[in-house]
Amino acid sequence: MDPQPLEGDLGLGTLPWLLGRLSQEETTGVLHILVDGVERRVFFKWGFVLFASSGHPADRLDQRLLKEGKVSSTTLEQAYERQKSTGSRFGECLIEMGAVTEDELRAAVERQVRGVITFLFSISRGHFRFEPAEEPLDRDLMLDLPMQQILLDGIRSMTDPLALRIGVGPMTDVLRLEDRPATEDDPPLNASEAFLLSRIDGKSSVLDLLAISPLGEVETLRGLAALLSVGVATAEPPARG
Repeated sequence: MDPQPLEGDLGLGTLPWLLGRLSQEETTGVLHILVDGVERRVFFKWGFVLFASSGHPADRLDQRLLKEGKVSSTTLEQAYERQKSTGSRFGECLIEMGAVTEDELRAAVERQVRGVITFLFSISRGHFRFEPAEEPLDRDLMLDLPMQQILLDGIRSMTDPLALRIGVGPMTDVLRLEDRPATEDDPPLNASEAFLLSRIDGKSSVLDLLAISPLGEVETLRGLAALLSVGVATAEPPARG
């Protein structure tokens, strides 16, 4: 029996939860996100992000390279013509022309993908649909981006206090440190996140940490959401009794 697509409406705080779920469940397929008539897609393999694409013109690779000053408009036009005549991918044409190196192109594509995903953390409306697929993407397009770093980058870009509160969860939940050894794959924490991590004692709630934190509401919530998203901390309802 084929797995059923995961589908629903996007709201404040939905995307961190959704990406975290897809990662934890080690899913493979394509996440379609429709916002204001523009579709963006995130490709997963075993819970890892392989790639992301966007239907918005400003998100295209050529526009990013032009904006970053990596290529000129004339070079782009020449690459388009070469693409038409050879049938090669746009990026391959740029490499063949000597406009960029393979490493420079890959770095630009990775920035493009991260930009598409980071934007999604700021949206408060839209629709999502995850479609399982055994081979969601051509192998030569795969980037294999670290999910924890993607979640951190996205949460660090959030500024809406309500969205961050939703991302953190109930204010009365007690935060505890996850009992697991650190690994080389763990993304580095910033100063705010490291400070909050040092204040998690297994007894204090989100409200308690907000009360003692000198960072302010938004920065504190953002830091706590980041710690929860990468799994170095967990939140549980207070014990009854």
